[in-house]
Amino acid sequence: MSAREDSQPSPRGGWRWGLLKLAVSATLLLLIVRRFSLAELRAELAGTHVAALLFPFGLIVVSNLLGAVQWGWILRSAGIDPGFGSILRAYVIGLFLNNFMLGSVGGDVFKVYTVGRDVGTVSRVAGATIVDRLVGLSALCALALVASAAALPHGHIPAEQSLLIAGFSVTVMAVAALVLHPKGGAWLERRIGRLPIGRWAGRLQRLTGQVQEYRARQGVLGGAFLVSLVVQAGRVVAHFCVGLAMGWSLTPTDFMKFFLVIPILGLLISLPISFGGWGVREWAGVALFAPLGHAGEEAVTLLAVTAFLTVAASLGGAVLLLGRPRGPQAEPVGA
Repeated sequence: MSAREDSQPSPRGGWRWGLLKLAVSATLLLLIVRRFSLAELRAELAGTHVAALLFPFGLIVVSNLLGAVQWGWILRSAGIDPGFGSILRAYVIGLFLNNFMLGSVGGDVFKVYTVGRDVGTVSRVAGATIVDRLVGLSALCALALVASAAALPHGHIPAEQSLLIAGFSVTVMAVAALVLHPKGGAWLERRIGRLPIGRWAGRLQRLTGQVQEYRARQGVLGGAFLVSLVVQAGRVVAHFCVGLAMGWSLTPTDFMKFFLVIPILGLLISLPISFGGWGVREWAGVALFAPLGHAGEEAVTLLAVTAFLTVAASLGGAVLLLGRPRGPQAEPVGA
């Protein structure tokens, strides 16, 4: 692997995009403050049983650990094994950074560069991380698809919303399956290279090409998908338990509705259009929770509390980040 191929990407122009995403989040959060009653938001918080939040907090921690296991499994399937300690360390730091960077994927850049530097191949680690993300998105969509199919016959959710979520989920899963299929992925790379979009065609082609070596490992992909289902389901259940801690009157039917709402919410906040998903999470949640009868201040508070638990569960990453060695050890391979 050449030094040029595995060198750190240039940050040129990145700060402009960062400022734009920060502006989007700040604007949306300001609109939330202006639209909703701060007194009612405080009342929702005051009615929350703090001790009851320990269980969803534990679910988030366990799901994070399983996520690290999943990423490490994909890496090791390609013979990339810097040791689980290094994988877990980079993963936890990445989770912390994801709370405050572009979309909810900014921390992936840190993970890729750190582990890729250690093993001497950033591009192959990037490929494993892309696969990890695609598998996770597919698992989210699978949960939403099952929930929408279960809700549609009973009319608990408007049919239009169920069908829209089902169609969106099928589309995302189909794209992920195409990218990860041995023949389909190769076909897609060729088609992307011919798109009349200038330099972006080459960039997208290289991006899809980075997962090439993982396409032949369908058994690994299937196993990672099953692990990801557990990871994503744990995060959905954590949101449901936060609702219970807030005193929401939730039924088993509402439990299924959370599997319809939270996966779509996770997909939306992963888009690189905001700062850590802040603002987008709250506005989307207000709309998505409306069919549950918990829109407005209730939805904003639930999402804010769950986001706080998510940040708290990733604080170990902040400690590890501050304790990172400086100096010559941080130089990229091939520098």
